Amino acid sequence: MPPSFPIRPPLTGETLIHASGELWLPYDLAFLDRDPADFVPLSQLRPVLNAHHAPFRLDIPAPGMLHLLNGMGVALGDSVIGLSVLDWLHRERPNLALHMYRSPHTPAYVEALYALVPWLTTHYLPCTLADFDHGVLIDLADFMYRPAFDRLPMIDFFLDSLGLDPARMPPVDKANRWLRQVMLPTLPEGWPRDYLLLCPDASSPLRRMPANIAADIARELIACGHAVLGFGALPVPGYRDISAWAVDLRHLLAALAGATGVIATDSAPIHLAAGFDRPCLAFFMGIDPALRVRDYPHCQPVQLDHQARLAGLHHADTAWQLEEAAACWAAWRDALSVAMPANTFAQKYFT
Repeated sequence: MPPSFPIRPPLTGETLIHASGELWLPYDLAFLDRDPADFVPLSQLRPVLNAHHAPFRLDIPAPGMLHLLNGMGVALGDSVIGLSVLDWLHRERPNLALHMYRSPHTPAYVEALYALVPWLTTHYLPCTLADFDHGVLIDLADFMYRPAFDRLPMIDFFLDSLGLDPARMPPVDKANRWLRQVMLPTLPEGWPRDYLLLCPDASSPLRRMPANIAADIARELIACGHAVLGFGALPVPGYRDISAWAVDLRHLLAALAGATGVIATDSAPIHLAAGFDRPCLAFFMGIDPALRVRDYPHCQPVQLDHQARLAGLHHADTAWQLEEAAACWAAWRDALSVAMPANTFAQKYFT
């Protein structure tokens, strides 16, 4: 029998349950032909571990079972970091069965990452409460909107959200090195032996590198004698667009693993490059780089938003924010020169 719902609060911060008994994420509502009035937060019907509502520490018997709702998010970069936590947890507790419940509306390129992990059991929503009759249930839904997400380095946020002490995980394991276990395709013949990989895209327009800026960066690197490969056509002699070859995640990983260095904006390629110890020049727009690349010894961040007008923003809500981001990108050389004294990547490749 479907549950009887009380008056609903705002549908944010946790997994939702529909009048039919189906569980969905707040993220899924935009894709469903369902009346929001027919949903309530899961915690109204069942106790669930949710660090946003109450901090906790994980205590699972061995062997045991752990269920993760919305593990590890709907974005590729978040997933790379979240899976680093689960890889460490799996090695620490090999008898722990890890079950993950994900949105069926997540982009396919994100889901391809989870297909690389053989020790993880992935389920797709909807599910029901009966699926959690055994084991520990942790709710990670809407984690990007939790205040701790903007306060902690992302990997520490995931550890804390799973009830794990961030200090217990060795720093060397916080650099996404689980990616080295993935079998990668061979790079094509004819590619330069040493190349820089330019990755201008991001999931948010606020952080995306404009095409004219990507062209300027490619032009300057080529003028310094470097081979530059990248994603997307650019009107720059000597630049090579490899989008037609890197058609899936494994090929993207191979291109990153084979690069001499990577130039990217605050997005997934930064985290993927760290997994292969590739030197990376990472441009940031407002987000504090320490929250993303603290554990990446070969990543050199450059903060574009020196006036902090976009501080803490993940997405643009207004036109002026995009205009401000464009102005910040236009001054990328100035931002790079500010970082240059401590930026070994820039000293090596831009001079």
